[in-house]
Amino acid sequence: MTKGNKRFTIGCLSAVAACGGVLCILAFLASAFFGDYVGVLSEPRFYEPMGRTLALYCQSDRSLFPEFLDREWFPPETDDLTHFWGALYPDAASVAFGGGLNQSAYALRRKSPNVPPEPNVWQLFCRGDDPSLSEILLTEIVLPSDARLSPDDLIRSVGAGFGRQLKKHPTSDAIYRRKIQFFLRLDRIPSARGVCREMLTAFPEDGWTVLVNALVRCEEQSLARGTEMMIQWVEKAADSHRYLNLAYFYALTSRPRDAAETIIQSTAFQGANWSYQGYSAAMSAFRAGDYEASLRLCTHLLPPTTSEHATEAAIRKLKAAAERALEGFVEQIPWEKPLVPVDPFEKLDIEKLLGRKVARPMEPK
Repeated sequence: MTKGNKRFTIGCLSAVAACGGVLCILAFLASAFFGDYVGVLSEPRFYEPMGRTLALYCQSDRSLFPEFLDREWFPPETDDLTHFWGALYPDAASVAFGGGLNQSAYALRRKSPNVPPEPNVWQLFCRGDDPSLSEILLTEIVLPSDARLSPDDLIRSVGAGFGRQLKKHPTSDAIYRRKIQFFLRLDRIPSARGVCREMLTAFPEDGWTVLVNALVRCEEQSLARGTEMMIQWVEKAADSHRYLNLAYFYALTSRPRDAAETIIQSTAFQGANWSYQGYSAAMSAFRAGDYEASLRLCTHLLPPTTSEHATEAAIRKLKAAAERALEGFVEQIPWEKPLVPVDPFEKLDIEKLLGRKVARPMEPK
């Protein structure tokens, strides 16, 4: 080995050792941090309200709760704790703290099946991130077997939790969306729509927020008023993003031709995937029987030269089907799987919010 190679090898080994040292330090700090977390979680001021809350949740109607519990679902005493979430299971619940390999947690389990009217006994444990260490029994919670929370109880407690979280994070649209779905789950439609309006005040230029409020306005006032709201928002700062939102609004309100024409207008701006969104609008028009609008949009979107791009190939296939349909040969063509649109209402029950069936015409059927 030459002297230069030796120096290079020694330098590499030194760098690896240095990186290893840094990683060891980080691992030590993480261990120390989460170790302290276990100590914090073992304090009665945290675990007593947490244990009772989880026990009441476990005894209540499970349909009132989401799959995962965010911070607003927990008592105010835990607001200063960071990075945690919860989940409910049959006769059990858990709350995890931290992330990655370092997770401390509360674990609640029913001690043993009871025979009503005997009370339920719940045990709350705390565990660190090391699976080799035993759980620590913190407390036992005894509740009457018929103790449970009603929707009104949850509105008071969880509603207050949302208030605290929005006060700390006023620019979090995710909290607003969870709050809307919270009221929808409890069948409090006017309250959910009220949160939509609160969100519009907080995020007047956000496309999702404007879209939802325009759809609500269509139901509460008229289709014309909802459309007016969307158009005013688009014209305020017209760009491709706003036109695409308007196109989706038209599709959701059963106006596929308007959606197609709006996609065409959006191509005057830079910065959008018109072909992807355009394919969705053209498919919507085709499935609604407006073959002329579908053909016009496909023709507008296709470049003068042919390529092997998946979106372009799908548009050409749809264009050919629209041409045959205009000649009287109608066929049902499948939605191309790589082009399935993302559902913006995946975590929001939009049909319950609007009080009507929403076909989502820009999605595959």
